Parts: sequence; structure tokens; C-alpha cells
Amino acid sequence: MFKFQNVDYLPEEKQALPKTLFAFMWFFVRQMRWYFLALLILFTISSSTWAMVPYYIGQIVETMEMYANAQHDAVDSLIRTICFFVFVCFLIQPICVHLAIYIQARTFSVFTNIVRRQLALYSLNHSYGFFQSEFSGRLAGKIVETPSAIRDVIDTGLHAFLWSFMTLTISMSLLLTVSMELFFGAIVWLFLYVYLITFFTKRIKNLAEQGSIERSHVRGRAVDILSNIITVKFFSNKNHEDSYLLEKLKDTAKTFEKSDLKIFHLWIWLEILSTVFWFFVVG
Repeated sequence: MFKFQNVDYLPEEKQALPKTLFAFMWFFVRQMRWYFLALLILFTISSSTWAMVPYYIGQIVETMEMYANAQHDAVDSLIRTICFFVFVCFLIQPICVHLAIYIQARTFSVFTNIVRRQLALYSLNHSYGFFQSEFSGRLAGKIVETPSAIRDVIDTGLHAFLWSFMTLTISMSLLLTVSMELFFGAIVWLFLYVYLITFFTKRIKNLAEQGSIERSHVRGRAVDILSNIITVKFFSNKNHEDSYLLEKLKDTAKTFEKSDLKIFHLWIWLEILSTVFWFFVVG
């Protein structure tokens, strides 16, 4: 009988953690790759079927217009299209998406905590000097939050990015059959869209990395205050501890404010680009 993995699972081989981002993520993802591959296939089928809905509706409307004065012929011509549309969109798609959500529910939380356990065990292999030069709060934060970040990347890739990719691919294919002018207009729009995303992502990435470091410092200082609470109570005062924490809170707020403003600027430019494209389509 098929069984899902649980948090007790650990890979047999012992390897050093990779230094690069995608290699680091794959180091953990590969341990449950067959589950994620199944999710990829199921969500691809689900996204593709929904992306084809406008095509089916267009076929139905076009056929009805052709046989506007001959209702019987129209029904005979539409029966296959309607049956296929209902079969794909109201049977195949719901089955795929519900099965995928079930697998996701059984694997994502387990995967996240498996990675947390591995990171905790990996941290224990460091020397005593390493722990003397690091805040315990920062280390605990990395152990707890890094797996959640990996899970969020996988979740976004399987949902938003996969759905957008399939919708874009099918839409471009349909445009190619309708009008070469619209197709090349969409190609230009896509090129500018990718350029804007790439341009702003580089800047947002740097601010996000800086914000992550600042937030780790905030956590480290908060843990430092609380872990030495007896010393704080007897030999310090609230104003001193507040200033100690406030310094990093201000830096963190300023960094994330810059990042949020960059995202806002990106959103404005994408809205302008999409508006121009829609005027091109209508015109």
C-alpha cells in the first residue's frame, strides 16, 4: 500500500549543504521529488484545461452563429464540443486539482519539518566557536524559516507561475491562429514584461537580502534580551533594552519600506504596459 513519508525520514547519504541557491533547494526537494513531480503533472493538466475554456466557448459561439437559422444542425455540430468541454473542465480538471491538493496537504508540512530537522542536525555539527559568534535567535530563525521559504517557492511555482505559464503558452498559440499582428504584439508585450520583471527583481532581491539580515539581527537582539532576563531585571533598565532593540527595528523598517516601494513601482509600470497592450488589441 502506498504510504506518505513522515517527519522521521532522513536521507541515507551525508553530504555538505550546497552553496548556491538552486542547488541548496534541490538538495532537499530531491528527497521528495516524486511527490512534487506528481503535483507538477496534476497542476499542469488543471491549468491547461482552464486555459482552454475561452477556446471552447469561442467554438460554441462561432458554431451557433453559423447555424443561427437551423437549430437542429447547430445542436448536432456542437454536441461533440460541448461533451468534450464538460468532460475536460467538469470532470478531469476537478479530479486533477483535488488530487493535487490532497497530495500537497499530505506532503508540504511533512517536507517543511523534515528540512527543519536536517538543518538542526547540520547546525549541531559546527564547532563551539561558531555558536559563540552567532545569536541563538538568528540560528533558530534560519532553521525554522528557511524550510518555509523553500516550501513557499515550490507552492508559488506550482500555482501562480505554472498557471501563468500555461495560460500564456496556450493564449499565444491561439493568437497565432487568429492574427499574426496580435501575436507579434503579444511577443513585444511579453518581452517588455520580462524586462521589467528582471530589472526590478535584481533591485528587490538586494533589498530583500538586506531586510532578511536586519530581521535576523532583530530576532537575535530580542532573544538576547529575553535569554538574559535576570541580568536585565537586576542590572539594566527598560530604556536601555528598548534602545538596543529599537536601533535594529528602525533599520529593518527602512529596508522593507524601500523594498515595498520598488514593488509598487514595478506594479505601476506593469499596469501601464498592460493598458497600452489592451489599447493595441482594441484598436
